[in-house]
Amino acid sequence: MVSERILSHLSRLPHLPPPVLTAYLDVNPASPRNQGQRGYVTWLVSTGRALGKQMSARDRKLFRTQLERVENYLRTARPRARGLAVFAGPDIWQTIPLQVDVTEELHWGKPSLEQMLWVLDEHQPRGVVVIEGTKARFFILWLGTISEDAGAAFEVDIAPGRKRKLVGSPRPGVFGQVGVARDFAKDHLMAQRSHFARELAQRIASWSEANAISPIALVGAGDVGDMVLDAMPAHLRKQVMLIRKALPKVTPAEVQAALGPALRTWERNYEESVVRDLIAAQDSGVAVLGWDRVLTALQDGHVRELVVARGMSGSLRQCARCGRADRSADPVCVLCGGERRLRTVRTLLPELVSLHGASVEIVAGKAAKDLRAVGGIGAWLRSDKPSHRSITHASPSISGPSSATSTRERQGRKNVSPASNLSHAG
Repeated sequence: MVSERILSHLSRLPHLPPPVLTAYLDVNPASPRNQGQRGYVTWLVSTGRALGKQMSARDRKLFRTQLERVENYLRTARPRARGLAVFAGPDIWQTIPLQVDVTEELHWGKPSLEQMLWVLDEHQPRGVVVIEGTKARFFILWLGTISEDAGAAFEVDIAPGRKRKLVGSPRPGVFGQVGVARDFAKDHLMAQRSHFARELAQRIASWSEANAISPIALVGAGDVGDMVLDAMPAHLRKQVMLIRKALPKVTPAEVQAALGPALRTWERNYEESVVRDLIAAQDSGVAVLGWDRVLTALQDGHVRELVVARGMSGSLRQCARCGRADRSADPVCVLCGGERRLRTVRTLLPELVSLHGASVEIVAGKAAKDLRAVGGIGAWLRSDKPSHRSITHASPSISGPSSATSTRERQGRKNVSPASNLSHAG
């Protein structure tokens, strides 16, 4: 599965010795700049030239070797993806195609994984469970792809019940069941259906937790879906969308086409409810809103779950010595006297989330608009209040502040051009 390949790559990258050239590229063939020519190659060359001027002569030579390596690859290969992550160095060559949009970035030093981890948080895996009689098939939609999880497939053997006795009828060729036998057969069928619903509900709960999947579409004809939903734990029912529809012998591609839009609509509605609850709880002591309060609570270890509007931009300053970050323009840390460096929000926030063991909920559409009206970010504090998703992606260790990074926000997003970064239009 694509998710397993990506996570396998990420688990190795943090342990590679520097220097490594990291490139995130918009290779979407639908992008106007990539039609008729490879605009991402032009961006790579021009950005690499500017970034190399910031380096020492020794680093510049090593950097240019890897830059040419990536350039040669891009001039000959045609990535079938919307985004592409490349990691190139003396001990590594790794390309990771992504079916989601990325922010173009070029970095030299330790492998830059912040954006990749942010993409994983922003595009959480969604699930589909299709009920076919006494069987259930499991599908995972993630990062623009869909795959069937054959290992999670579920089937219950229906044991035969008491044999039904047939008696004659006044009408020729018509038989009926003896009353007592009819009752036993009906009770046996209901018991088997209840057993199937309970077992499937338990399987879905374990599958969702093991793979950090939410939301889940439960698809099935008749009332069997309702029975499965009723058998689930209360917290899981809130993350399940029931679709009363038969999809026999459906392929993964057909599942994505039939249910992908419905899942996205469900998720947008769900995100709106998350933001409404967060705003309503800001004065109750269980939630905070706005960058200053959220950053303080996060770095003090009080945040359980961040809620962030998609497409955030901007920069913060982080102390190179103690790591404390905030929006102050002061170049010297008031806590330890260390030098404070500019960091983009998009690269720094995933580091802080991973460091302090919080989870992230990225919201879009109307939910994002409502959240931006109160600062663009909020957080649920650690308490007995249950998490909305309670999903935290396993994250490999992340390097500290970037040594040399160039970033351009995708078209349609606000450009970020802090002094420590280069910003180039592609």
